[in-house]
Amino acid sequence: MSSENPPSDPMSSTTSNPAPPTSSQANETTNTTDNSVSATSEDAVSEVVSIVGDVAPSIVGGFFSDMASHLGDLIDGTDGNAPVPKEVVYNTFFIVLGAFSAQLIFFSVATNLTLFTKEFLDYGYSEAQTTEIIVFAINILLFPIIGLISDSCTGPYSVMHVGGVFCLLGTCVFPLISFDWAQYGPQYGLPIYQRQIYYFIGRLLIGLGVVAINTTAPPFAASQVERYGDAVLQTFFHILYSALQFAPLIAYTSLTFVQTRVSFFVGFVIVVIVNLGIMGFFVYAKDYYKTTHQAVCSTTPAVTVAKVAHKTVTGSLKSTCGNLCSWIRDKISCTSCPSCLSSTVVDDMEVVVDETIPLIGVLDPGPTTASNDGGGITADTSQPGPALLAAPPPTTPPETPPKYYGRINVQNFASVSGISEDMVVSSLKILYASLLLSALLPYGIVRYQTSSSFLEQAQHLRPQIFGRAISPDIVTSILPAVGVALAPIVNVYVYPYLSEHLVSTTVSFRTFWGLVCATLSVLFAAAVESARLNIIADGGSSVITSGDGIEYVVSDLSLVYIIPQYLLMALADVFIYIAGLEFAFKQSLQLLPATLTGIFFFYFTLGHLVGILLVPAINALTEGDEWYPPDINNGHLAYYFLVLAAINTVNTVVVYVLFKGFDYVNGQVDESADDGGTTANNTATQPQQPQRTVTS
Repeated sequence: MSSENPPSDPMSSTTSNPAPPTSSQANETTNTTDNSVSATSEDAVSEVVSIVGDVAPSIVGGFFSDMASHLGDLIDGTDGNAPVPKEVVYNTFFIVLGAFSAQLIFFSVATNLTLFTKEFLDYGYSEAQTTEIIVFAINILLFPIIGLISDSCTGPYSVMHVGGVFCLLGTCVFPLISFDWAQYGPQYGLPIYQRQIYYFIGRLLIGLGVVAINTTAPPFAASQVERYGDAVLQTFFHILYSALQFAPLIAYTSLTFVQTRVSFFVGFVIVVIVNLGIMGFFVYAKDYYKTTHQAVCSTTPAVTVAKVAHKTVTGSLKSTCGNLCSWIRDKISCTSCPSCLSSTVVDDMEVVVDETIPLIGVLDPGPTTASNDGGGITADTSQPGPALLAAPPPTTPPETPPKYYGRINVQNFASVSGISEDMVVSSLKILYASLLLSALLPYGIVRYQTSSSFLEQAQHLRPQIFGRAISPDIVTSILPAVGVALAPIVNVYVYPYLSEHLVSTTVSFRTFWGLVCATLSVLFAAAVESARLNIIADGGSSVITSGDGIEYVVSDLSLVYIIPQYLLMALADVFIYIAGLEFAFKQSLQLLPATLTGIFFFYFTLGHLVGILLVPAINALTEGDEWYPPDINNGHLAYYFLVLAAINTVNTVVVYVLFKGFDYVNGQVDESADDGGTTANNTATQPQQPQRTVTS
């Protein structure tokens, strides 16, 4: 259940508003609440597609032509990069197909989950939600653990293969519990308690499989194409994102139609067949995949990074404590505090804190050591007089300034810890990358709103777009389609234009502006919500009957006004999600690529879980006049959106500060190394200039 709300993310469609469901409340785990809604989603998608086709067929055709030309240039190497062999393209395609399969399996279960659990498990809303949150929390913890297993021992292929098997086994459970075995006799029917047990086992298996594939597939596929240049690598991540977005799009339309119009059993059988076919392709290309892991299990990189992390954190804490003690000593004129030092010893290692050095900065090797020609006494026999003359006093060679990375004395650290200087620097880069990825947690909170509060808001607007009746649930169903369309547009048109005329589109640049777009999205949602309530207060409302026969009040404000906030969030997702995966892969220096990718998903998915829990927390703080009640017409949802905007604004500022001056690297593997190809360096196979982050 956790792959990330990436795409519509593997982790996002889990649970929505913790309050009891109302006629208008979105189901967080499914994004579709009943048969009528599910049926209209497919019709609405077809309607939108027809509108687009009528409005701009030439534009659409030109886009696909440009995209095909762009991909052709990359593969042929006509754009300056090395040509990509066909077998590499096929291998990468099969890995991406595996990631797509995992997403499809996840959303095939998540879509209509409330309806499924009510029909086959006799679950109420609270029981279904509790089960999903438990599975969700387990999956969050598994992301970095499985990434570490892949990097330290098994390698990405084995983890993906085992993950596919888990997905297959978990998916097979759902046809089992959705089939009416009692038709062959009462003795063959499955009791409710057995169905519930099988369901929980199936959800855990699918969650484990999806986590394994999502953690390893991006770096595994990226390792196939990284040697062919940054342009190819960046395009790959955009293609991967589009593929992951395409999975929920199919689930929200075609699979939803089959599950609700035909049967859940048939829908799950289709997913099982698709999974079997994709696994066959994946195994077929086994002998051609390029891998960089060692054949024998080795935890050396992970242990080294952990050791550096321990000493860095401990040293920073003690240094902070020492500085605080010094400040207190100065205030009280204390002269008897020998423990108050400007530097701190941690496990016999002195961590010198220099406030003039940025927390995250470029490695400064300092000047080279000057040579000493010696000194002593020189005999002078060319002139009469004393045979010996005193030479000038010996000169002391200047000391080599310490080498710092951030505020860490690398040379001192390496000499005390027994770790090479290069490994210390590499470990610090990985640790700082992990720190920067934490920006995904607040963003995940905001991104979760697309399947919860945004959908709730849409269900209280007049269901019309450009004069045509549209189901409110179309905003969630179309969001993945927007991501599929925006990813290649941004990669083919936007980034090249910006790089040529304005600024380099580095990872920090994309992350920064992605966070800005996310903030603007919730601010726009707040404005729409304020206008919606004002219109209702002025009498501009009507009563609509939902598919399940319940009446609720909607504003006369059209559904079209919610489109900009979804477009802004989709654009933010393209910027941040793709940049985050690319950043995790490059900054791992090929030492721990799956681990950093797992940390990426850990933060992103944890943000969704926090988003789920934020609603009851806000309501508890505003008890008596709740901001986000079951019926949002009686609340202040605009205030809730402003809180989200404030959270993301602070996150944006922090990201700007942390990225400023950050030494962005493109880690490659030195395949000529004696240790089996695990030595990291900063030189690509294709000569490339190191990039520097730009945040504005």
